[in-house]
Amino acid sequence: MLKTWKKMKVSEFATVVTGGTPKTSQSEYWSGDIQWMSSGEVNEGRVYSTKKRITRLGLENSNAQILPVDSVMIALAGQGKTRGMTAILKTETTCNQSLAAILPSPSFDSEYLYLSLSSRYKEIRAMSGSEGRSGLNLKMIKSIEVVLPDLGTQKKIVTKIKALENAISLTDQLLTQTELLKKGFISQLLARKSKLFTHNPYDTKWRAVQLGDILEYEQPTKYIVDGTNYHSSNQLPVLTAGKTFVLGYTDEKEGVFEEGLPVIIFDDFTTDMKYVDFPFKIKSSAMKILKGKQKGNNIKLIYELMKGLSFSPANHKRHWISEYQNLFIELPDPDEQERIAEIIDQFDKQALVNKRLKDKQIELKRGLTKELLGGRIRV
Repeated sequence: MLKTWKKMKVSEFATVVTGGTPKTSQSEYWSGDIQWMSSGEVNEGRVYSTKKRITRLGLENSNAQILPVDSVMIALAGQGKTRGMTAILKTETTCNQSLAAILPSPSFDSEYLYLSLSSRYKEIRAMSGSEGRSGLNLKMIKSIEVVLPDLGTQKKIVTKIKALENAISLTDQLLTQTELLKKGFISQLLARKSKLFTHNPYDTKWRAVQLGDILEYEQPTKYIVDGTNYHSSNQLPVLTAGKTFVLGYTDEKEGVFEEGLPVIIFDDFTTDMKYVDFPFKIKSSAMKILKGKQKGNNIKLIYELMKGLSFSPANHKRHWISEYQNLFIELPDPDEQERIAEIIDQFDKQALVNKRLKDKQIELKRGLTKELLGGRIRV
């Protein structure tokens, strides 16, 4: 830390308050024009609006109070990862009693404080103890020590970090745009059912096929990972069909799925799926490994078409054998499948380039934020 910087407790430079919840049994207290923030909304980071509203009567008959723009919010309690998370208000709002609000002041930059506290999530969360059963409280929040340079330096630090945030946002937009272009390409192709590379675009026949006729499944039992001692230095990914996809990396050598790639891993309960073209192990027995039955059919194209199917999974039920394999998709001839898959692959390669760029930007922001807020580099 630079010598000119100070380390101060939050209570030494700011006012900390909490909110309240009007009685939910009183309908006249709710659905008014005054915003009311719940603890889960700290996940927004910068809060521009809230889901719920209260009335003036609800405000007057509860501990809720109107908080000004640039108040820094910390979740005192909440489900999952919520406790200890930080947000900053970009709108006036009230809040519930599970949130602490550090009110803005001319003596510090609220954006600087927000960036500082949000970078210390694990530390703040741990203040309530390893189990965290009692949650955080105002006394704990007031006791948090913050490194504070002069106001001008605070603003310069915020400008640098925001520039990186803007770069990450632009990369996110590129990722979204690439995915939309891919979806548009597939939708247009299915609507026309035409050939891509021919003078006569309608000289091919798309045929309806049942998934069970073109895909066979293998149970994942022998590919399930034995332990969960994952480490980034290991080489073999452990997969799930859900949003996370790669749960971690294992050093296990036995029971690796590597022959017959590419495949589709399919969660039999949720019907989530992922296309996989590299060796892997699996975490759960709830998945099926789907492989092509017939030569000539392109697994990647089948996967993309399956993602476009309309299907609502039932609660706690396996679906592949009973229902999903009976669904139909339409496929062109094998040569056309390959050509379509090549174009889809170009979209995916571009998305991968953007994803890697975003990961690097996030890592750069994390490192620079730590250095800047710690006073280890000058601005």
